[in-house]
Amino acid sequence: MRTRREIADWLAAIARAEFERQRGQVAELSPEAQTGLLVEACRVIDLHHVIHLMSNKPELGLSHFDFAVMLRGWNPLASLLLPCIGKMHGVPLSESTADSRERVLGILMNLGRASLLRESAEMLRHGMAECTADVSTITFRMSERCSMDHFLDRIEADKLRNLEDAMPGENVFKETVRKTSVENLDERIRELVYPWRPNNNVTMTGYDAAPDIDLHFFALVAKNARDWIDEAGIHDDTVLGNITGKDLRAVVFLVMSFHLKHIHFVDVAKSAFPEINYAMSLTIWKPREELIRSVVAVTGMEETTAAAAIDMATIQSGQESYFEQEVTPMLPMLIKISENYLLAPVSSIFRNPFLGIRMIHEKFDKRATDNLRKHREDWMISELYNLFLGLRYLQMEGPTRLRYGRKTVTDIDAAVFDTLTGELALFQLKWQDFSSNDVAKQRSRARNFVEKVDAWAKGVQDWIAASGATSLLATLRLRPAKAMSQVRLFAIGRSAARFQSYGFEPQEKAVASATWRQFVRLRYQIGPADNVLRDLHDAIRKESTVPLELKPLRQEFVFKEHTIVFENLFNEYDDEGDAASRNLGWQHG
Repeated sequence: MRTRREIADWLAAIARAEFERQRGQVAELSPEAQTGLLVEACRVIDLHHVIHLMSNKPELGLSHFDFAVMLRGWNPLASLLLPCIGKMHGVPLSESTADSRERVLGILMNLGRASLLRESAEMLRHGMAECTADVSTITFRMSERCSMDHFLDRIEADKLRNLEDAMPGENVFKETVRKTSVENLDERIRELVYPWRPNNNVTMTGYDAAPDIDLHFFALVAKNARDWIDEAGIHDDTVLGNITGKDLRAVVFLVMSFHLKHIHFVDVAKSAFPEINYAMSLTIWKPREELIRSVVAVTGMEETTAAAAIDMATIQSGQESYFEQEVTPMLPMLIKISENYLLAPVSSIFRNPFLGIRMIHEKFDKRATDNLRKHREDWMISELYNLFLGLRYLQMEGPTRLRYGRKTVTDIDAAVFDTLTGELALFQLKWQDFSSNDVAKQRSRARNFVEKVDAWAKGVQDWIAASGATSLLATLRLRPAKAMSQVRLFAIGRSAARFQSYGFEPQEKAVASATWRQFVRLRYQIGPADNVLRDLHDAIRKESTVPLELKPLRQEFVFKEHTIVFENLFNEYDDEGDAASRNLGWQHG
């Protein structure tokens, strides 16, 4: 009987064989044909994103599962095609047809199935999935421990967003959208669009600009741009090559608005002019210099800065090793498709573009990781303290260390004292990157989080037991008029904090571990309670023991001579809980 590792190696080899088969086929194509294949792949992905996520008839597109498989085919395909792009003088203008898109979709699906098989093999290798195999069928099941908490942290963004949307009043983003709204928007757009014929065989969408409409689309993407750069951990003052995080945010914000506007304009144009090739119109190209001028005109930044920021948001030849190794789909905002032109896939606005930009930058710039970390601790402390404002709370100024003489026991990143109850909250803050689906990397970071939080909690409790409450307050530079009644320990992970599914369970039960979004959501829900810190601690602990109710969605496909079956790696969940509305989601283990 084969071991878990032997089966995982066998499955990975099956996936690798498909990657190599596709590599051989791509190698037979000319550079011009490879460039054309990349353009058509972007058209396919753009078209299916718009149908799947924006159409009022999503049933005309792919199923949820097939859509997920298609996306997993992008990274391996990009890794095969990137070495040859960027050398042409123009952009291939072959007509995109239903047949050409079907052929390219087939390539993406085959690569996506291989990528999904490789990812599932790694889940098996690390104990997150079980697998049975016979001559014709390979069946995967999520391991029992994964049902404990694997999906909980992943849905916190939706739960917090639902809560914020349900709050009374109007935040600055909603206000800006309202103030920039355009009356009869589609009618106004209809006056601006027209058929554009780059050659005798192709009809695409052309349009003129209107400043008030541009402002409206700026407003529509502003909140996502702010939230997404925060999620990626890119501070405004972070140095990224020759630019700052603020420069990158401005440029990505503008490109996002251009993409969203373009989708809407093409949609209106297609209704007005049925002869327009919708798929070709969605995925367009722009002269790099023209885009630089647009950024300079809107932002006022120096031309060299705008160019550097655009280049950072652009993928190009030489970066193929990132796409070969990374399993999480990275849909680029811009691709250097030829010497002077940038391809602009609109699908990039449907997921956080800053994550991919940051991860590529970290791979190819050895200084990037340290530069990104530099501002994160102060940034997170500031956000934390903003949840405890007013005369009721005392806050420690800056991190401090607990010592025995000259020996450091541990550190305290943040502390909040509630003057009404006498309770003290001590915080350990962790900003780890869980944006990759690489199981080995995730397990390593999960182990690191749990072990360090356990060591921190033990160190803090031992120090308090030996030194006493008075010494603790003095060390934290807090001088409350009321005696300390209770110490509560919190560990906050920026994006993840629950790791039993990875095989790591905290040993120090006094700690309440939460993701940042979970902590913010619970803080909002608890509000000005009689004992805020106690209620927060209890709520976090309670949520850590309540698994999500999952409804398995069995999926299967034929891959080579095997039928691959996923019994419960894909799930639907219904979380009514305390969030403002029902959350339905599609998650893969």
